[in-house]
Amino acid sequence: MELSVSESVFKVWNAYLKTKDKNAKNWRVVIKYTVSDGKIKEWSNSYKMNKLPYVKNSKVVLSEYSRRLKYALVLVDELNLKISKGMFDAEVGDFTAEKIDTPFRNFLKDWLIRKRKDVKPQTFEVYQNKVNVINDYLDVNSKYNITLRQFNTYNEIDSLLQYVKAKNKDSKTSYNYYQGILNDLFKSITIVDKILHPTQLIMHQFRRFPIGRTSKNLAYRNVNQAIQLINVYNENLGALALTMFYTLHRIDTLVKLQFKDFDLDKKLIYVNKDKIKTGNAVTVRIHENLFPLINTFVNNNDVKPDDYFFGSIASNNCFKNVRLFAPYPTKKRLFSDNFRLFKKHKRTDKAIFTDGHGIYSFKHSGINYYKRFFTDKVIIKITGHKNESILKTYSKDFEAIVDEDLWNSIQKETL
Repeated sequence: MELSVSESVFKVWNAYLKTKDKNAKNWRVVIKYTVSDGKIKEWSNSYKMNKLPYVKNSKVVLSEYSRRLKYALVLVDELNLKISKGMFDAEVGDFTAEKIDTPFRNFLKDWLIRKRKDVKPQTFEVYQNKVNVINDYLDVNSKYNITLRQFNTYNEIDSLLQYVKAKNKDSKTSYNYYQGILNDLFKSITIVDKILHPTQLIMHQFRRFPIGRTSKNLAYRNVNQAIQLINVYNENLGALALTMFYTLHRIDTLVKLQFKDFDLDKKLIYVNKDKIKTGNAVTVRIHENLFPLINTFVNNNDVKPDDYFFGSIASNNCFKNVRLFAPYPTKKRLFSDNFRLFKKHKRTDKAIFTDGHGIYSFKHSGINYYKRFFTDKVIIKITGHKNESILKTYSKDFEAIVDEDLWNSIQKETL
C-alpha cells in the first residue's frame, strides 16, 4: 500500500488490492482514510472481480487470472485518479462527487425504500403515487436521466412544482404537498447520504402557498340536533356520528374495533396501534353520553369477542346489514357514502347539513366540545396524536389516556 495522501482535510490513502492471490475467491479494492477522531477506516468494493468469468460456481477460474489481475489494476488506477482529484469524501466515506452525478430518480427510489420502514402502508401508498407523478414528469419532459446535480437548481425544481400545480384541481395544496416531499427528500440526501452540503440546497428558496381555512368538514353549530336528525334517518349512521363526536376517532379506526377491545366495567376502549392511522396505541374513555348506546346493545344481544363495533351481519358489504357488534368487518366507505345520500335526501335540512359539513364534521365538532374543558395536550391523548399544535406529528411508541379525575369532571356536561 502506497501512503501518498490526497490533499484533503482528512487523510485518504491510495487505493490498493487487498490480495492478488490467484486462488482467492474474494478480491477487493481497498481505500484507507481517517475520520475526524483520527481513527483509520476502510472503504472497499469488489466490483465484478468475484463474478464471471473470473469466479464460476464459487470456484476461481485460474485460466482467467491474468485478465482478472489486469481488470483489477485498471480499477485501482481509476480510483487513484479520482482520489487525486479530491472526489473521495473521507467525512462521508465514499465517492460522493460521483453520486451527485447519478440520476435523480435513484434518490427518489432510495427515499421511498426508507419511507416504507417509517410509515404505515396507506401513507406509503400515497408517497409512492406522488413519486410516480414525479417520474412521469421526468419522462414526459425527457429528463428521466437528469442527475442530482442537474436537478438541484431553482428552475428545475420550480418546473416540477408548476407541473403538479397545473395537473391538480386543488393546485395550491398539491404544490405544497410536493414541496414537502422534495424538502424531506433533500433533507435525506443532505443528512443521511451526506451527498449535498446544506449550503448547496435550493429548496429553502421556495415558499408554500398560503391556504385559507378549509370549508370542508366544518363543525356543526348544534351538533346535538345534527345527530338526532341523522339518527331518525338511520340509527347506525346516527350511532357512528355520536361515537365519532365523543371518541374523536375516524371511521377507519372505528370499523376495526372489536368487542374484545372494550372494557365496559372500566368504560374503556383499547385502540391498538394497528387500528389507528397515527400508529399510536391509545386508551379511550367512554363518555357517559355514549356508554348507554354500547352497554344497552351488549346487554340485549349475544355479542362475541371478535364481533366488530360497526360490523355487518353478512359478508357482503351492504349498508342494510350494518349493526353494532356484528361478526363481519365493514368498510368505511359504507358510512361515508350513506352520509352523502342522507345529505342529498329531499327532507334533509340543508341549513344544518351544508356543503361544508361532512361525516368528519362530527370529529371536528367533538374537538371543539372537549376544548371547553381540556387543553390540547389532553385532547391528543384521546386522538392519538403526539403534537398538540398540529395534531399530525406521530410517534410510534406513543400511548396515552386522559386522567380519570379530569375525565370524570366533565361527564355531566351537556352539549
